[in-house]
Amino acid sequence: MSKPVSPGHTPTRAVAQRERDAAFTRVSRVRRLTILGAGALTAALAAVVSAAAGRTLGAKTSPTTHPVVAKRTRGATALPKMPPLASPGSLGLQTPGSPPQAAPQTQTQAQAPAAPAPQPTAPAAPQPAPVSGGS
Repeated sequence: MSKPVSPGHTPTRAVAQRERDAAFTRVSRVRRLTILGAGALTAALAAVVSAAAGRTLGAKTSPTTHPVVAKRTRGATALPKMPPLASPGSLGLQTPGSPPQAAPQTQTQAQAPAAPAPQPTAPAAPQPAPVSGGS
């Protein structure tokens, strides 16, 4: 806010500009400090979370026992063998030289009535384009 003005003195434009500039400076300083504070709090929270990673509030401090894992021998492989690759013919693929064949009709397709062929109609006369903003 502005300072109280003495009864016989009116503030000049220069004084008003200086007060405005001082207010902008205070606002920008508070804004910078707020952004820095938010960053610092975020970093502190991230540090706390990373320090407590893997722990819960009810975690016990005594060492836990882990189940015994069987040791693997060096010669054994753990991955199962994959089946051999299938040929295109066994997958139902045809060579590009042969035409595609229609799928056999199922019972529901054979019983469905055939739709009548549409009758060719004369082309309609072109309609004028709509005009916007007209009455």
